[in-house]
Amino acid sequence: MKPEILFVHGFMSGVQSSKWLHLQTLSDRYTVNLFEVDYRAEPPEWILDRLIERVRRLDDLEAVVVAHSLGCFFTRLAQLRLRGFSSILLNPSFKPSSTLFKGGERSMPAAFQAQYEQLEQEVGRRVGSRDGPETVLIELGDEVVDQRAQLHFFEQSALMTLEGGGHSFEAFDVLNQHIERCINMSFMFGAPSGE
Repeated sequence: MKPEILFVHGFMSGVQSSKWLHLQTLSDRYTVNLFEVDYRAEPPEWILDRLIERVRRLDDLEAVVVAHSLGCFFTRLAQLRLRGFSSILLNPSFKPSSTLFKGGERSMPAAFQAQYEQLEQEVGRRVGSRDGPETVLIELGDEVVDQRAQLHFFEQSALMTLEGGGHSFEAFDVLNQHIERCINMSFMFGAPSGE
């Protein structure tokens, strides 16, 4: 059986994203699956519960979760609650309350704001904990996320910054190297220990 890559997409993303299309090109070596989310319709706690259940079905010794932007927010929360699974976070967005509730076309339903803010506090209280092998790839040209806050948040993680780029993340050669590394190293960290 091939190792699995589970991709958790960002807010304005999904099956048409360049990251998902790229990961599909790796299907000769990996089983590549998508955790698809409708962020506008699903309350954040439901998304988190669904992701936790999906991650529990991974083979923890031969799997990695690759997440982008808002998908990183939920992946990190799942990691804090489950512990132990490998992740690669691409241009993570950990403050959805500051980017998604400003009105206009990209806004989220206002009814979700309090739930997102509560989950942000959970992530914020746990900064610096190593609850699973986590690699963070940040393109410094990201125009959406506060770079200084990102770099401070992930100072305890395996962090790689890349010149240029943008929020959509296109450094696929670097991503491929880290997928290989995570799959090869994940056996060292053992199985998730539960909530």
